[in-house]
Amino acid sequence: MIVLGVDLQASGIAVGAWPSMETDFIKLPKYKKADTPQKRYKRLQVLATITREYEVFTEGDVVYVERAYGANRNAQTVLMQLLGAFIGGLAEGGVIVKEINTSTWKATALGYGRASKEDVMRWAVEQTGREISTQDEADALAIAYAGYLLEQPT
Repeated sequence: MIVLGVDLQASGIAVGAWPSMETDFIKLPKYKKADTPQKRYKRLQVLATITREYEVFTEGDVVYVERAYGANRNAQTVLMQLLGAFIGGLAEGGVIVKEINTSTWKATALGYGRASKEDVMRWAVEQTGREISTQDEADALAIAYAGYLLEQPT
């Protein structure tokens, strides 16, 4: 079973796969507060159709998505809109989507729910034996691993 982990950002989507330990970052069109509703909608369209456009997620995959939160109300609103479009697009493509909060994936993957960014990056490098491009990709890999562990029969 392949489990994918996703760390959704306003700038793009970090994806990690377990057990293959592959990572990637899919950039999204830029967001600006002054964007027209049409430009904002375009970003949501990209997310809603990502299963077809990027061929990363396929029917029957299990995808764990980090529960979105933002530093302020505007950031929170943007991330929630993106998350809704992303989950809707995946579900339409037959992908099983599960949300997971930060402390849960950190505790499950690393053994400590308050692990730092440095801890997560160190863990990802140790697991893969290679440098990881971004912190978001390291997070996505840990999310995928936590999802993989949670999907195992007990």
